[in-house]
Amino acid sequence: MSWVEHTRSLIAYNEWANQKVLDAAAALSEEEFGRQVSGSHESVRMTLLHVVRVQTWWLSVLNGKPEASPPPERYERMPFEDVRRWFARSHDDLKAYAEGLTQERLDAEVSAFHPGEGKEYHWPSWQLAGHLVNHGSHHRAEAGIMLASLGHSPGDLDFLYFVRE
Repeated sequence: MSWVEHTRSLIAYNEWANQKVLDAAAALSEEEFGRQVSGSHESVRMTLLHVVRVQTWWLSVLNGKPEASPPPERYERMPFEDVRRWFARSHDDLKAYAEGLTQERLDAEVSAFHPGEGKEYHWPSWQLAGHLVNHGSHHRAEAGIMLASLGHSPGDLDFLYFVRE
């Protein structure tokens, strides 16, 4: 398997895993969706919003057009269906990125300014694409624990379950 195919499979896995978490979250009431639960982003809503905001931002960097990301406070009351639609748009954009991948594009350097640290960072695209998926995995695991504590586990999110399907 080439690195291009590998990256495409990781991007497909990312969407599959996000969808499992979103499907589990769809069973929550609006109150449960926003309820403070132990985790790094206080609620299922804020955890999912963190995933999609950062996913969208990293993709803008991969496409060479880093966009400013609005502060999370702007979304504290975003309804679930709006969160799901944002994920759908982001997944469509990621699929388009994956379809246009070449080895040259994966090897190309991308950069972004991190306002919190006041520094410009540079990475080969393949590293950043891997990070985008890995970052999502980290926070999906947190969301999965939160959802399970509310009685709505998303089930197994491992890459090998994705491959088996």
